[in-house]
Amino acid sequence: MRLLAWLSMSIFGLLLTTSPSVADDRLSAINQSGDTLLTAVWKKREATVTIRAAKLEADRHGEIPSNRSNDKAIGVIRELSISVDGHQVFVPRSVFADLIDPRKAKIGFEPGRFVLSIGGGDGADSYVLHVYFDGKKITRRALYSSLVPDKAVEVTRYWLRVLKDE
Repeated sequence: MRLLAWLSMSIFGLLLTTSPSVADDRLSAINQSGDTLLTAVWKKREATVTIRAAKLEADRHGEIPSNRSNDKAIGVIRELSISVDGHQVFVPRSVFADLIDPRKAKIGFEPGRFVLSIGGGDGADSYVLHVYFDGKKITRRALYSSLVPDKAVEVTRYWLRVLKDE
């Protein structure tokens, strides 16, 4: 079991380090309860991400997935806040609501956009999520399993729709 945990964390670290170019190559541990603050500067643009995490206790919450029913508590992301150059970016709840046991994060970049990478889980349930965003919106998220690290198991695209009062 220890070998499986070590192997999954090794693959997890490899996935995060092979993600898009990184403004700061260091992975930040996500606080299991409370806020984790990440910042990155790319071409004079500054991105700030706040990850608000919490521990859910199994006996008090029905939110723990059935495949994790033996866990006494699991970590979840309660809120994800992103700003670019001080302007808030709308973050749909679907970007982070299904992430269980988040452990590490970093901000990277690709031409024209930032990429937030979050990794977590354990063993066969370990994952890496890439969230692509610019100064106005999140454009997509791609979820990867540690079992098949080169192919996304889920991709979601986002469009920002602004309703106008006429």
